[in-house]
Amino acid sequence: MALCLAACSLDDSDARYYHPPQGTTPATGGTIIGSRRVEPFFVSDQVVFLRGVAGEPVRGGNGAYDRPVLVPAGKVNVTIAWNQGSLFGQITVPLIIKPSDSLIIRHQREDKEKARVWFEDARTHAAVGEPLFIKLQPVQMVVEK
Repeated sequence: MALCLAACSLDDSDARYYHPPQGTTPATGGTIIGSRRVEPFFVSDQVVFLRGVAGEPVRGGNGAYDRPVLVPAGKVNVTIAWNQGSLFGQITVPLIIKPSDSLIIRHQREDKEKARVWFEDARTHAAVGEPLFIKLQPVQMVVEK
């Protein structure tokens, strides 16, 4: 019954998105935020964002790249997505989150077929872990509600 009450408190549109485990705080878990590279003239901006946590989609897509996502401490699979205009790519990787971690996903387009992404500690600006490469592909349209 308690499980039903917890699940029923979310409306249908909210229930399909990632929610941190109950009791997770920035002190007991960590936060991850995306980033955006503003391009000059009429070139679309590059955006990298957290698309999923533990197999569940994160609400907002690339429009929410600048909203921190709370994740539990420990090993968790995260999906990172990169978008620029009609180019899109994503990768799912295991990540170890320590309590109070605050990570920024940074990125650099390598060429027309791949982008390099990495995590950066928001406090020290040091790279965390190794760079990852995302294969980019043209897409017709990505729609997130």
